[in-house]
Amino acid sequence: SDIDYYIKNFRADTISNLAEAYLNKASIHYKLNDFHKARELYEQTIKENNGKEKSIESQALVGLANLSKLPKEALNLLNKALEIDNKSSLAYGARGVLYIEDLGETDLAYNDLKIAIRLNPYDPTLNFNMGQLFANYTNDLDSAVFYFEKSIKLAPQSPNNGDIYMNLAVVKHRQGNLNSALADFKTAESINPENDLLLYNYAMALSDFGNEKEALSKINKAINNNSKDAEYFNLKGSILLGLSSFDEAESAFKNAIRLYPKYGVAYYNLGCLFGELNDHIQSIKYYDKAVNLNHDLESTLVNRALQKLKINKISDACTDLRRAFKLGRTDIKPLMDKYCN
Repeated sequence: SDIDYYIKNFRADTISNLAEAYLNKASIHYKLNDFHKARELYEQTIKENNGKEKSIESQALVGLANLSKLPKEALNLLNKALEIDNKSSLAYGARGVLYIEDLGETDLAYNDLKIAIRLNPYDPTLNFNMGQLFANYTNDLDSAVFYFEKSIKLAPQSPNNGDIYMNLAVVKHRQGNLNSALADFKTAESINPENDLLLYNYAMALSDFGNEKEALSKINKAINNNSKDAEYFNLKGSILLGLSSFDEAESAFKNAIRLYPKYGVAYYNLGCLFGELNDHIQSIKYYDKAVNLNHDLESTLVNRALQKLKINKISDACTDLRRAFKLGRTDIKPLMDKYCN
């Protein structure tokens, strides 16, 4: 409403540029997810600016690029934005994210984000995106931690820090730094307690730490917030299996399969569950499903072979063992020597 008042009462004889008001209004509509109106206003910004201020036109082009559904179109707009203003950290940052998420150009993404951070070292979003690049595309986990922590330091009160702490915790979990990961998960949950993805990752870390009961509490909360994700039910089943709650674990794995019928890992886990119960026929049935879905064949074939050995299906078991051996499971050679000569 303030911007509308400014536009309505704008005086052409001032040194102000009305295009900047349209740019700000476009940004607000973008944040409100009114993308159609945002596009109109970004285009109006460029028309009103009429080449007067390079930075305003460049920012409007970045806005249009963010609204584009076609990566190549977005890239063309960002290239044009940088031709107009080659000092725009916003444009370099947006192009870096485009290279990462849509074009698969990791090296180009790194170069753009590096330039963007050099131009604006105090932007927490740029540092977060660089952390994402290192965490998910180059597997340089130490650098990912550095940039995530820097992003938090630059904006310690940001509501986005819940997501950053979650990403930081996931990276530390991958590093094997469980104590620090759990502390970051706890902080992330205090900021955004209803984030189901956060709760899922938190539950996974707690389970790895051996705290199955708290892990079960977190994954149940995640499912309450989002009951449509097969991975959540699969993790719940794995936690319940660790607690020897076999009936509940079976139900959770079957819920995962109901949501995603081609979920190989859930069939594999059911194979493990019935193996624990010494129901070898049922175990083999679920391992069959996992094999048909090509899920982790090296492990699944060996597990299925072990179940077949327990019901004296030696020939079938040896077929599985030989196949697993060809795939790289050389550790089963003594087992093959014992049963398959």
